[in-house]
Amino acid sequence: MQERLLAGTSLAFGGFGLLVAAVGLFGLLSYFVTSRKTEIGIRMALGAGRVEISRLFIREVAVCLVLGCVAGGILLFLISKAFAGLFFGIAPADVLLLSLAFGLIFVVTLVSVWVPLRRAVSIDPLKALRSE
Repeated sequence: MQERLLAGTSLAFGGFGLLVAAVGLFGLLSYFVTSRKTEIGIRMALGAGRVEISRLFIREVAVCLVLGCVAGGILLFLISKAFAGLFFGIAPADVLLLSLAFGLIFVVTLVSVWVPLRRAVSIDPLKALRSE
């Protein structure tokens, strides 16, 4: 019973942490889009399409995602020995479980970036340049 309670509590805190990270990433990218509205308008007026504008923001998010996953992986391998007794039936550094976790983080990142990215590619260049 104690192991199930610990697993449930860990799952709840992990899910909450993932939700907080998704909301933070959504807010950060929304701020980037809002603060760079004029730049996006100029790029679109000069001929940049939706793909180029999307690539601009996806590159920034991808750098954060890769750095976070590398840092998390390094920390996992460093502290896995200390928590080896808490893992029941799996190795502390199970590659399949680690891949699933990073895949989940990738999917959550894509979902949280989708709305600000759609807003960035739908900016009207004339309105963006007139607002400044």
